[in-house]
Amino acid sequence: MKNILIYTFRTFPWQEELKSLSKEIFVFKNFKKDIHIFKKKIETGNYDLILGIAKANKKSVFETKGVNRFNKGHIEKDGIENFPLYFPINGYESIDINHKYTTSFCNWSIYKVGDLIYKKNCNIKHMFIHILEDDISVLKGYLTSEQYK
Repeated sequence: MKNILIYTFRTFPWQEELKSLSKEIFVFKNFKKDIHIFKKKIETGNYDLILGIAKANKKSVFETKGVNRFNKGHIEKDGIENFPLYFPINGYESIDINHKYTTSFCNWSIYKVGDLIYKKNCNIKHMFIHILEDDISVLKGYLTSEQYK
């Protein structure tokens, strides 16, 4: 596996299981404060992939973009409309693709991290997945597969 920085949320129930994917796991607790800490990690790290992970409700899905929307407002007043995410075009095993988007905290994090990567002007892949516990091992399989490389 390459150099991966994972981010998730304090409410994510399987944080311990994420350690099988990467040594570096960042947990957002206070978004507005923690995004500045996360920015420093991106600026000082040498990551190939930044991977956001949140709990899925019914099915695991790779997200396709972060949009400049939070609830009914914008995240950044003059920000770019959206940031595309890296994802396997056809999904992977039991993990599907979500071509829609949300306007919740997950999308806020996707958009803010996408903006940080954009402003750093680097080639870090950014991926976000809503995942069920059973698919954490499937995700690990994907990250070590030829399809990912």
